[in-house]
Amino acid sequence: YTSYYDDFSLLPEDNLVLNSSLENGVVPWCLSPNFSLSTEQSRTGSFSLKITGSMQNGTGLQFISVEPNTNYTFSIYGKCSHTSQIKIFDSHFTENLSDDILTSANNVWTKYDVTFNSRGNKIIALVLNDTGVGNSTSYFDDISFVKNLNNPQLTNGSFEDVYSPWIIGSHFNITDEQSNSGVKSLKVSGTSDNC
Repeated sequence: YTSYYDDFSLLPEDNLVLNSSLENGVVPWCLSPNFSLSTEQSRTGSFSLKITGSMQNGTGLQFISVEPNTNYTFSIYGKCSHTSQIKIFDSHFTENLSDDILTSANNVWTKYDVTFNSRGNKIIALVLNDTGVGNSTSYFDDISFVKNLNNPQLTNGSFEDVYSPWIIGSHFNITDEQSNSGVKSLKVSGTSDNC
């Protein structure tokens, strides 16, 4: 047998993004005309959010309930032929709560994430901005918004730092044969049930 594992993480509670992988239509997302549900590309499941560059500065938006003065991590996977910008605002769009995420025009599924504090807000606005023009196309999938743990995060869950701090047995090794994100993963192989 051979199995590959990547992107281990400790998540304290459910994802706060509703319909985060677009498998249930577009509700509750508010989308500009150049944003649509697509089966052409997906990272997981059958659907993704497709953005065409025919309407520069179009937006995809979802309001999310949060706890005030709490740390959160937002992540999203994009497969982009042009850059898109992702912002996190207060519900009145007067305060940008995090560093903007600018996607790469690399046409491979890439994970983007940012950690931020909700400050005094109970509702935040998650905004995807289309900055493309012409015939450019981008896809987004597996959107996550979670409250951070109060204790230390899992270290090196994507195995990019090879073994540190993992202690592994003889049926385990770090490989670049397969990966979910980055270039490395944990490979488990052998012929027995005991690893």
